[in-house]
Amino acid sequence: MIGRVLKVKEVVDVLGISRATLYEYQSKGLFPQSISLGPRRVGWLESDVELWLKQRQVKKASAKKALKAWLDGFSRLDGHHDLKRELLDGLLAKVREVANMDTDLGEVANDG
Repeated sequence: MIGRVLKVKEVVDVLGISRATLYEYQSKGLFPQSISLGPRRVGWLESDVELWLKQRQVKKASAKKALKAWLDGFSRLDGHHDLKRELLDGLLAKVREVANMDTDLGEVANDG
């Protein structure tokens, strides 16, 4: 048995995103490909959507943990404020790119 197939409306409701964002994620390879259900109807396997959500949760948690560890070490450095800011900006850009999330330092630093 293949499992339940979710239609577009169900997927966007579950994820809390727009149709445009769903199709953008799919076109960029950030979301599982849909399956054709008919001439003008597509769907996604519920198991694929659930797996994608679990992977995002793990990726976000890992990125936040790595960023927090880096910030803990970084905060111990003295002087060179311009260099520290440049390094930090680069790191945050990479974390956001990899984890596809928006995070501010206060949120991460307070995540014990």
